Parts: sequence; structure tokens; C-alpha cells
Amino acid sequence: MRCFCALLMVAILGGCGASAEDRLADARAGLADADYAAALSAAEAGLRAQPDEVTRWGLELARLEAQARSGRGEAAKQQIERLADAYPEHVPVTQYAATAHQLRSAGEGPAAIEVLDLAMKRHPGDPMIERLIAASVSASAGVDSDELDMLRSLGYVE
Repeated sequence: MRCFCALLMVAILGGCGASAEDRLADARAGLADADYAAALSAAEAGLRAQPDEVTRWGLELARLEAQARSGRGEAAKQQIERLADAYPEHVPVTQYAATAHQLRSAGEGPAAIEVLDLAMKRHPGDPMIERLIAASVSASAGVDSDELDMLRSLGYVE
């Protein structure tokens, strides 16, 4: 038991001096391994390390993806909107589409619909977002689901 505790302390202390770039690499590795909790933790640690702008952007995207893939719908919605407010030119409709797909894959269909709705508000009339919303409407037709309820609440279905 003492050996395990000692190894744990070495691992914790060894990670304290990691750079933001190291944390970005850790976050990307966590995403690749589907260890979303580790990816999120690494991204947040990297952001606390006051990274340069390029590394910050990579960490912010890693955090967004980890939130979405782990089914943290509310956090992912807040993150993508915060990024779109701060960096509107760097958050295209494709990022909204990817985040919505990740949320849906994590079982967060209603949050995915909300992300598509956020995209529609920022990019009104965008054909990709319109197609994705229409596909969501078609997929939920005749089915009573939380996703259908979200589509109704946002006015996409009567």
C-alpha cells in the first residue's frame, strides 16, 4: 500500500510542472483513448497554465470535445457559445455540427438539438444546419422522445 501511495505522489508531483503544450498532448491522448474525463482534466489544467493563443485554442477545443463526448450537454453548449462569442471567426457551422454529433453519440439528443439551434441563430439559413435539423425532425417523427420534445420547444415541430 505504501508503494502505491508513493507512486501516486510521484505521478501527481511529476505532473505539476507540465507545460500547457504537454497538457494539450495529454488531452488529445485522452480523446484518442476515449478517456474523456482524463482529456477534460488535462485540457483544464493546460488552460490554467496560461498557454499561448494557439495552445489555448487547442485546449479549448479539446475541452469542448471531451464535454460533448462524455455527454455533458449543458457544459458543451456553454463552451461552444463562449468560444463563438470570443472567437466568432474560428467557430464555423462545422464545429456546431461536430459538437451536435458528439452529443448525440453520447446519448444527449436534446442537447445536440440545442447546439444545432445555437448554430442556426448564429448562422441563419445555413444549408448544412438546416439539413441537420430537418434530419433530426424526420428521425424523431412518430416517436415520443426527449429529442422530439426539444424540437417542439424550439419551434421546429408543432
